[in-house]
Amino acid sequence: MMNEWKYNLRPWVRKIKKGSISLINFEKSKFGHDLNEIKINKIDAYQFLTNLRPEPTKKTIVRKPEILITKDLSIIVPVYNAEKYLDTCINSVIQQETDVNYELILVDDGSTDRSAEILNSYKGNSHVKVIQKENGGISSARNVGLEICEGKFITFIDNDDLLAEGAIDIMIQTINTSESDIVEFRHQVFISENEIVKNRKSVNPHLIKCKNKSEFVFKANGYVWGKIFSRFIWENIRFPEEYLFEDMITRPLILRQSNSISFSNAVVYSHREIESSFGHNWTKNYGGIEMIWGLINILVENDRLALGRDDILQKIYLQELSYQLYYRTEGYDLELLSNLLTMARFLLEDLDFSITKKFSFWERKVLQAIFDGNVLAWKAASPNIKVQKKGRKI
Repeated sequence: MMNEWKYNLRPWVRKIKKGSISLINFEKSKFGHDLNEIKINKIDAYQFLTNLRPEPTKKTIVRKPEILITKDLSIIVPVYNAEKYLDTCINSVIQQETDVNYELILVDDGSTDRSAEILNSYKGNSHVKVIQKENGGISSARNVGLEICEGKFITFIDNDDLLAEGAIDIMIQTINTSESDIVEFRHQVFISENEIVKNRKSVNPHLIKCKNKSEFVFKANGYVWGKIFSRFIWENIRFPEEYLFEDMITRPLILRQSNSISFSNAVVYSHREIESSFGHNWTKNYGGIEMIWGLINILVENDRLALGRDDILQKIYLQELSYQLYYRTEGYDLELLSNLLTMARFLLEDLDFSITKKFSFWERKVLQAIFDGNVLAWKAASPNIKVQKKGRKI
């Protein structure tokens, strides 16, 4: 559907940029009718969205217990009902031949299948720590791991994914050599262990160290797995609990707190694609509304960490409120989208957005559509924000 939409849009893009047709006239010809600019009260919009999907209320709490750094690397794995893949995941770590002093922290998030039994069978391994807790979600489980980890460096694995052979040595050697705060590696996507779907490069086929924050914030992908972090990155940051898009909220905080990131072509991680994910049910579950709640949370945490409300933060919000929100709200009706754009407008105003030439053509169109409350103009412009400078997709 996305490719078809962008294909149908192309003939109009040249005309719009040449000024031979306005964006609103484009909408009339595309959708068959005009849309009056809609202005909705902020309180009414908030209540409307809350009735469909309440804003998470659990606040991020950063506890700082006195932990001695006794390990080179902490590997944190949140576990929930993963009996089918858990042995394979754990063995991909503990069967590695390495002299690195690492710990594998397995946090059982209240599993109801055989996961707890499987985890207990590994308690005799000197590298393994097993933690049992009540169900609280993946963020809660990761946070428990962060509270007790003893590693100089930290990495994360999802319970159905795998570390590649030699990954521990590669990660430690690379972050020490690069002297970066974070290293992002390549990963493989697969359905079964014997079938690799595709490889994805981090940025390009060499190890690159990037110190330009306005550049690396947008080059790094949105996953916490497939990366190795210096411990200090997580000293004041935790995953937001009760949110769908925990990585969306955490990503800009950890990246903007970093001074440098390196990108490596080494494949250290294999990510299993499972079709039955929540991401296919945005309309049914109103999951897209949590984009707004997440962006509110980012601003709260950003101010708590004193990271500043700069151009980088504005760019992050623009990306999330354009292509990302567009994708996650496909199928939503006009009333719901109008209320979402109302909340988006107040977020942008809180960040002191003004439409200037520092934004690209399509970015300006998205901003104008949000400020005008024009849903159709926003839908027409938003998909075009996905491709950034140098042609790299976010």
